[in-house]
Amino acid sequence: MEQSYCLISSFNLERIDEMLVRAINICGSPRPFSETTEEDDCTASYAGAYGYSYQTLKSIKEYIDTARPYDPSITGVPF
Repeated sequence: MEQSYCLISSFNLERIDEMLVRAINICGSPRPFSETTEEDDCTASYAGAYGYSYQTLKSIKEYIDTARPYDPSITGVPF
């Protein structure tokens, strides 16, 4: 099977990693809205955690869509 490659900047990769870690942490302990208080972050509820995770996935999709194709057989380093 032939492999193909794409380039993504380290800056974008770091943003993706940060977003994923935050979404994982948020989704790890959501509560029913009725159990949240005014002091809680808006992502403390199930609905808030869902909304944050959904937006995270949309953002990551955009980052992946902008990754540039890369052919390692062509001489020269692209960066």
